[in-house]
Amino acid sequence: MIAPWVVETVVHPAGCPIHVTGAESARPGGGRGADDRLELRLLESLLSATGHDAADRESMTRPGRLAVTHDRMGRPALLVDGRAGPAVSFTRSGGLLRAALAHVHGLGIDLADDAEFAGDYPRHRAFGPAELALALAGVGGGMAAALLWAVKESVVKALGSGFHGVEPRAVAVGSIAPRHDGLVCGVRVDGRAGPIVAWARREPSGWFALTALDEVS
Repeated sequence: MIAPWVVETVVHPAGCPIHVTGAESARPGGGRGADDRLELRLLESLLSATGHDAADRESMTRPGRLAVTHDRMGRPALLVDGRAGPAVSFTRSGGLLRAALAHVHGLGIDLADDAEFAGDYPRHRAFGPAELALALAGVGGGMAAALLWAVKESVVKALGSGFHGVEPRAVAVGSIAPRHDGLVCGVRVDGRAGPIVAWARREPSGWFALTALDEVS
């Protein structure tokens, strides 16, 4: 579990460092604008904590340096002084807004709570029988669906499409292997050659997953 405003660095299985932080969100009372402001504050925190020197870290907090835009699919992009910055991703769950930043082409994070998939949730619409059996064997019945969903969501965010035009079952988890700090999941997406590697970690009420694509710096 990431403590509020504490920056954590997770090394993705592909080898790239991903910096993550989070904070309690004022939404829904504060509306979308409150989240927009919090997103910027979280990114300022990440950039300041990962700057190369003290001057660099201080400069990241100057007003107006950072902006977040969203494309038609909802994918966020960070601008630093009007230029493209590192890849970013956000996720909200249980009143906590999390942000991640990495020098990669595509980045996706998601946090899925077990409770979202309890009761009459239509699992057959989101998960194929093979991947559900794999997750059930690996992490148990109460946690399997949340793990699969967090991984799938992180993958489609990293690809930049979200679930726009992509059915959840077209994103299939084909392998789950333990790593010292979590799980490494191999994911196949219909129409894309080769598997995508995601990483997931158990949290108190669900699973946190992240995916990074094509490290570029």
